[in-house]
This record gives sequence, C-alpha cells and structure tokens, in this order.
Amino acid sequence: MLVQKNIEIRTERYSNGQPYYREFRVEGKRHRDPKDGPAYESFYESGQLCFREFRVEDKLHRDPKDGPAYESFYKSGQLCSREFRVEYTLHRDPKDGPAHESFYESGQLYCREFLVEGERHRDPKVGPAYERFYESGELHYREFWVEGKLLTDAEVATATTHPSCDGAVVEFQGRKYRLVEE
Repeated sequence: MLVQKNIEIRTERYSNGQPYYREFRVEGKRHRDPKDGPAYESFYESGQLCFREFRVEDKLHRDPKDGPAYESFYKSGQLCSREFRVEYTLHRDPKDGPAHESFYESGQLYCREFLVEGERHRDPKVGPAYERFYESGELHYREFWVEGKLLTDAEVATATTHPSCDGAVVEFQGRKYRLVEE
C-alpha cells in the first residue's frame, strides 16, 4: 500500500506475481480524478485487464466526452462492454453515441442503448434507443424510446414519417401557389 497526497493506492497480486487489482482511495472511498486514470482496475491471472472503473467519491463517473466510466474485457483482451456514466447514472448525449454497449467475444456488437440521465431516449427520426444483434451482425430486434417511454409501432410510424407539402397552398406577395413535391 502506498499513500501519496491523501491518496491511498492498494494493490494485490496473484501467486504468479501478476496484479490482481489496483485501486485508489481517498478517505476510504474509491476515488481518482478521471483525467489521471481509473480508480479501480481488476486483472485476470494472466495479467490481462479484466475491467476498469473511473470513480469520483465512490460513484462511477467520467465526463462522457472523455470516454466511458466503466469497461470490461474478455480474457482475450477483446472489449466486452462499456458504460458512460455521470455520477453513477448511465448518461450520454445520443448525438455522441450510446451510453451502453456490449460485444460478443468476436468483437461483433451484441447490443447498444441510448440513455439520457438513466432513461432510454433517442429521437426516433434518428434511430432506435435500444438494439440487439445476432453474432452475425444481423439485427435481432430494436425498440424506440423517448424520455423513458417505450413507443408503440403507431407512435414510431407517426414520429418517423415526414409530412408532405404536396398539394398545400401558400400565398406569396398576394398570389396563391399550389406546392408539388418532386
């Protein structure tokens, strides 16, 4: 155990000398400025990273623009999952990408979720808030959510259709014109 500037750094090792975990604590809580690196890392006996957590005062937290607050890995080193969290809550601006993603060990995407302040949310015109895929990459199913509410098929159809102006009459400088959509 090493203590620097009120930061306690704990490390344990497997019998083969490889690290088992490394954590940073302040006043008994896992804590580290996310810009300095993760507050907790766990390793497989081979030394390969198992998962890492960015924590502030014991809460999973990292500015989503800086990267995920949590990542886990298969023994092969392939990414298993990643989560973007702000003060423990799954959160990421949907324009920047999903707040949660999971992957097959092959690296193929298994599922992705768009969440804002812990609730599934994405503009249906842009795409679904939740998708799950087969390992082949083919879409298994998807769900459209807005502010934590699952949309019905009819609500999705209404939200994703673009109204036509074909046949509408507009007036410009005292004259009426009928619009024709091309």
